[in-house]
Amino acid sequence: MNRTMQLALVLAAVAAGCEKSSSAPVGRSQIVLAWTQAGLKVGELKKSEGTAVGSDDCQAGTVEGLEITLCTYPTAKDAVLAEDKGLAWVGDATGASIAQGPSLLVVVDRAKSDPTGRTIDKLTKVFRGRK
Repeated sequence: MNRTMQLALVLAAVAAGCEKSSSAPVGRSQIVLAWTQAGLKVGELKKSEGTAVGSDDCQAGTVEGLEITLCTYPTAKDAVLAEDKGLAWVGDATGASIAQGPSLLVVVDRAKSDPTGRTIDKLTKVFRGRK
């Protein structure tokens, strides 16, 4: 088998593997871009103390008036393990804490600006890669 054919087979295998991967946004900038493209108004995200959710790599801000904290963890497992800490931070307010890959999104509606929950639903669906 010549080099060109070997390269073609390798590229085909890589492409097949990519098709099975999640379409969810991965990095913070990709998540913000996905929210913006979905028509959500994203405020400025600023470095945030993430001790409540066990991460030192967090940014906080607003999306459509909802408070959000977006954290990155070393592994996807670490992000999943932090979901309960995120829910504890939400407390009695309406909100969510969900992991997607190495990212954790905590969204809370303390101002009661989303009484139907539609904005939280849209925000979390885009975060997970579903629209």
